[in-house]
Amino acid sequence: MAEPVRAYLEQIGRYALLRPEQEVELARLVQRAQQLEQQLQLSPTEQRELRRGRRARERMIQANLRLVVTVAKTYQGRGLDLMDLVQEGSLGLIRAVEKFDPTLGYRFSTYAWNWIRQAISRGLETKGRTLRLPIHVTQQLRALHRAHERLWQQGLSTDLVAVAAEAGVDLKAASLALRMAPGTLSLDTPAAGSESDLLQLLPSAEPSPLDEAERHDGWERMGRQLRHLPERDQQVLQWRYLTPERQKLSVVGEQLGCSRERARQIEQRALLRLRLRMAS
Repeated sequence: MAEPVRAYLEQIGRYALLRPEQEVELARLVQRAQQLEQQLQLSPTEQRELRRGRRARERMIQANLRLVVTVAKTYQGRGLDLMDLVQEGSLGLIRAVEKFDPTLGYRFSTYAWNWIRQAISRGLETKGRTLRLPIHVTQQLRALHRAHERLWQQGLSTDLVAVAAEAGVDLKAASLALRMAPGTLSLDTPAAGSESDLLQLLPSAEPSPLDEAERHDGWERMGRQLRHLPERDQQVLQWRYLTPERQKLSVVGEQLGCSRERARQIEQRALLRLRLRMAS
């Protein structure tokens, strides 16, 4: 058994399994949290309920990671290694936790099994056919990501021209690398000297990195990159994409205490930062 697999199994083996009554209790807390996430304002009591629900969600996920491994093992030899299969299956587990209705009377594992299988099957259909990027393109994407971070932290322009110059990457090569990156949005290269920010170059008709994550990269990988973003960026993306009912920009603006347009700018910049992280 490969060392990464052994280490992962050891890690998830520390999470206690749930009794049937615990599943019901935790699932109810998760449902309540999802209801509260739709409200504009929460009382202190409701905020505590929301935190409890989120902890319950994490506990349900952790307690069922061994189930993901069990299902993933049945798909070995079809194009993805075991850890990639587990990553895809974890996507299905997360969705199962969000959708599970404890009033229906059956065990969560019975319900989750099919979600996990579907997620792994989708992963095999997409990632199994994904071509690896050339090494030089991967290096360019990493350089662009680091350059964008430096410029953003300094409060400087983050248009593609500036980012490419900071990274030492030819403008056309930078645009091509971004187009080639799997699970990301394509960008049109602005004319030389353009002041357009990268976020203004994101076509609204294209799927977001979070939509792409569900189809290609899996929520596990996306979640790891999301945690590296500023807290406000994380919150906006959660409100806009990671709740059962996506919040409108006007609602997000109210929650942030800013205008709808400012909320849109924050969202788009957060998507760009996430996209660059996932690309690199």
